[in-house]
Amino acid sequence: MLVAYALVDEETVHSSCWFFQNLREYVTKDCNIRICVLSDRHAGIINAMENLLDWREPNAYHRYCLRHVRINFSGRFKTKSLRKLCWMIGSTSQRRKYVWAVRETQMLNRGAWNYLNDIDISKWTIVHDRGNRRWGNPTTNISESMNNVLREARLLPVKALIHYTFTKDVSEYARHAQMAQSCNTPLPPRIWSRFKKLHSVAMQHEVSVYDVREGCYAVVSREETNDDGGNEYTVEYRRHRCSCGKWQMLRFPCSHAIAICAWRGEQPHDVTNSIFHTTTYQEQYNGHFFTLGHKDEWEEADWTIQGDPSRVTTHRGRVRSRRIQNEMDVNYHDEPQARRCSRCGETGHNRKTCGRR
Repeated sequence: MLVAYALVDEETVHSSCWFFQNLREYVTKDCNIRICVLSDRHAGIINAMENLLDWREPNAYHRYCLRHVRINFSGRFKTKSLRKLCWMIGSTSQRRKYVWAVRETQMLNRGAWNYLNDIDISKWTIVHDRGNRRWGNPTTNISESMNNVLREARLLPVKALIHYTFTKDVSEYARHAQMAQSCNTPLPPRIWSRFKKLHSVAMQHEVSVYDVREGCYAVVSREETNDDGGNEYTVEYRRHRCSCGKWQMLRFPCSHAIAICAWRGEQPHDVTNSIFHTTTYQEQYNGHFFTLGHKDEWEEADWTIQGDPSRVTTHRGRVRSRRIQNEMDVNYHDEPQARRCSRCGETGHNRKTCGRR
């Protein structure tokens, strides 16, 4: 859900600091939790997080988007295997996998590891995320999705842009509010679907009791035909911890924890953080909006837009897109959850360009 947005002339140190100051003053002032800002390594954001007192640790935390880190890394080291290792180093929650990926990177290219190691390791790797501040989110994909939702607002005059953005936000909020009020499952629709998928996997695990009083269990995953699986994990059920690292990282149970939950005959609420409950989902969309009124009645701004003629270019023909392309539009086929063609299911193209039409 969108929290705040602003119109600025450029992404600079000054505009970033101005935005974060206003965000703290008008949006998060009474927030009783410490906020984690997940972003690219833009100099303006880094400056604001390091120099604004209200946004320094431990008042707030700053983490880097793994995809942006990998984009910059790929610009220097173009080997596909190194790119995959960079992703594994940043996204894995298991220390043994992290150690293996680091060792492989060092063997392939020592300079590549030196480049990654120069970046604060606590800001872009899941394993070293002290306190699990980023809740297991490796990228800024959630906020980047708004780029697509608001694409029709591009190139509009300022007042029209504000009116369109506000109207679009309200309509999306109202749609989700209706979904929330009609939800009758223990967890919201998408979270409930995710829980059921993990539950089907959990039913194939083998559970052994180590210490009933302390809630310590051993879970062995099903052994696959390709010699994968068959791994043993230690689950501290009462402390909501698993040796795979996912339960404490995501605050959402892994299949190992769900296996124990089913073995004990308990409910999903017993193993999921309250933020994932349906009641929280309904409370999130329990607010209201006030209309902006007609734009001719808005107060006049005390500033004017100054155009920069040096940046004006002329194009012949139709403008292809209003969406601002950025480094997040780079698509790697080895990336998890790559887009697939809806016709044939293969990656690398879409339905329009599919050769099986």
